[in-house]
Amino acid sequence: MPHSMLSRVFHDTVSTMSSPLLPEDQSAASPPPPPPVAAAPEQAMPALVVPIITASTTAPPPPPPPMDPVTATSQQPTGSSSLMAPPPPPPTAADSAASSYHSPMTVQPIDVALPPEDPSPIGVLAICTGNICRSPAIERLLKQLMPASAPGAEFRYEFSSAGTRAMLDQPIADSMASLMQADGVPTDDFVARQLQSVLIDRAALIITATLDHRSTVVRMRPDAISRCFTLVELAESLPLFNLAETLNMPAGARLPHFMEAVRFARPRLRLSPEQSNIIDPFGHSSATYLKAYQRIRQCVSALAPVLSQMLGPGSR
Repeated sequence: MPHSMLSRVFHDTVSTMSSPLLPEDQSAASPPPPPPVAAAPEQAMPALVVPIITASTTAPPPPPPPMDPVTATSQQPTGSSSLMAPPPPPPTAADSAASSYHSPMTVQPIDVALPPEDPSPIGVLAICTGNICRSPAIERLLKQLMPASAPGAEFRYEFSSAGTRAMLDQPIADSMASLMQADGVPTDDFVARQLQSVLIDRAALIITATLDHRSTVVRMRPDAISRCFTLVELAESLPLFNLAETLNMPAGARLPHFMEAVRFARPRLRLSPEQSNIIDPFGHSSATYLKAYQRIRQCVSALAPVLSQMLGPGSR
């Protein structure tokens, strides 16, 4: 065998011995892929825990008992500059009374003596502007025509007058005074005075010469609206008033019932402002004075007997 052939065979043999022998079915196949790895389950992030603070339903511990100032001072740390508060003062009589007032277990009935019945007279107040013409005539005619006390009564009645713009300290105007004197009505001892709230408060019945005067009274004292009337509306309401029914009432209810009846009758009267008012004669002729006085006397003559029974015995 030639030398070159031997060399080739030797080379092939050595190559075959140096490589591992593989089965025929695996020599040419590629290695299988690795098996899939299962994904690890995703771990949820831990929830953020927020502490919730709720109000405690348990009662707070009772405060420590008060300490004696001497003991408290001895228990203070050395060098402490804080001072203990002084002990509270002992309860006073006012504190004890207040505590008794707020405690239903300690309220005690108190016997209070009622004041005696007010002996002051029942006031009837007449009002005009200057208090020198119309209101003096109303005042003095009421005093003349209505008895100072009803038969058998012990009550006195106080008749007075005032002006919304009074001519202070002046007597009754001469023209009005002459008419009153001729009618037997006294005019002495009279001086004009200004209307004041205290006079309104004292009056059980207020009689005005005009609607404007009535409005002035109510502006000064709104609560007087139920007892303030013009002279004309009082007199004109009498035909609509059941006097017999009122006299069957207790004496103290008569006047309030009468005034309520007048208020009820007021819209039914259908009086114009001119008809509701007594004309102001001041500065006018004697004929104007006579007209004003005649209207005043007509109204007072009808009203006085009724008021006598409204303000009769036991009417307070």
